[in-house]
Amino acid sequence: MSVRNDPTRPEAIHSSAVRVTSASNGGRASVREAAEEELHRRSRAHMHLHTHTTAGLVRVVRTVQLRACRNKPSRLNLWNETPQASHRPRLVVTGSLADMGKLQSKFRRRSDLYKTTGQKDDCALDSQVVQYEAAHQGSINTVVSLSPEACVSGGSDQAVVVYDWTQGRMCQSFQGHTREVTKVVCYPGSMWIFSASRDKAVFMWDLNQGYEPIQEFCGHELVVNGLAVSPDGRKLCSGSRDNWMCLWDIESAKCEQRHNISRNLVTHVCWVPGSSSIAQTSEDKTIRIWDSRAWQVTNTFPAKQYIQTHCDVSLNGNYLVSSSNGFGGQGCEATLWDLRQPGCKVVEYRGHLQTTACSVFLPSDGGGSPLVATSSHDSSVKIWDQNTAACVGTLTLDGAGPLVCLAPSDPFNLICASFNSGLHHLQLGQSSPKGQSSAASAGALDLRLLARF
Repeated sequence: MSVRNDPTRPEAIHSSAVRVTSASNGGRASVREAAEEELHRRSRAHMHLHTHTTAGLVRVVRTVQLRACRNKPSRLNLWNETPQASHRPRLVVTGSLADMGKLQSKFRRRSDLYKTTGQKDDCALDSQVVQYEAAHQGSINTVVSLSPEACVSGGSDQAVVVYDWTQGRMCQSFQGHTREVTKVVCYPGSMWIFSASRDKAVFMWDLNQGYEPIQEFCGHELVVNGLAVSPDGRKLCSGSRDNWMCLWDIESAKCEQRHNISRNLVTHVCWVPGSSSIAQTSEDKTIRIWDSRAWQVTNTFPAKQYIQTHCDVSLNGNYLVSSSNGFGGQGCEATLWDLRQPGCKVVEYRGHLQTTACSVFLPSDGGGSPLVATSSHDSSVKIWDQNTAACVGTLTLDGAGPLVCLAPSDPFNLICASFNSGLHHLQLGQSSPKGQSSAASAGALDLRLLARF
């Protein structure tokens, strides 16, 4: 409709009112009433036209979105839907099409915060990633390496799964927990697997003795978050949100030592290699070192600003790395400590934008600087130079959700557990020459996603 013929223009309304007045001869009051009635009638007609136009716009936008989802699926789920429902996008139009464009641009800007410079297009990356049989149905909470080619994981499906990631096949699945599995550990050189759960129990499994647990360790009153096996394979340490740290005899499943510390909500425990000491992180923001012989705390590190979520000890027993809770880049760091000088902070690894859920030492390849790997709720994995705290490699897994655990199998291969998309096989290597494509960010090392399972 042209502007000249718009019935709602003041000139048109005025001329109409004059015609009505000349016909009725009702005086000035009649002119006013007739003009108001005509204006009201034409306003309703204009609103009716606008309603039909807006409805048509909504239909067009929904059709475009539907075709886009069917023809070119995206790994970044902006609509917070499950993959099975991705063909039905939820769209709410609260204004014009331009307003909707502004909303989508906000989503793009936020997701760009977690992308690394020079990262390849998602579709190009997906074409190079091998998709194997899924290890779990649901989110994964924990993963450890069992051998150079196999890992053990646990998740919300209550299963403990042994998976050969080199062949892409499930080797064994243990069912016994009644709630989600929170932690798994293995004893090196054996077929023993230990698992903890929100059902407050700790189970021991043997790959050579069927599908039933061979030992059960019961005594905690809340979820068990920490498990560690002694270097000689005779003792098991467990820690829980009930503030109790327990020491068990593995052969008899008897609890030999218990110690309760107020507000010590345990998040992780690990045994210091070749010693009787145990490192433990807590929601009270502290790190404690325990003597397993006296079952007493020998050192408490200075409290951090945020909850300590995880810890790992270097193979030589000299260093400990812990990771921190946080949000918006506040906190979110990993910290390197010198165990030879308890409480001595060496460096901090800063760069994640959300909680750093896991931090581990990478096995040495015999040359170069030692490395530390971290994973975060911002969906990224970072590799750091242990001594200088320089970030030498980053990989962002869009759509994977929080990356909660890392399990290095050798100096070049790393298994990463996620909330949304299962387990990921990552490979570490030298960065590509300038001008060639790479799945990792700028840096001395190239971190690539090879497979998902």
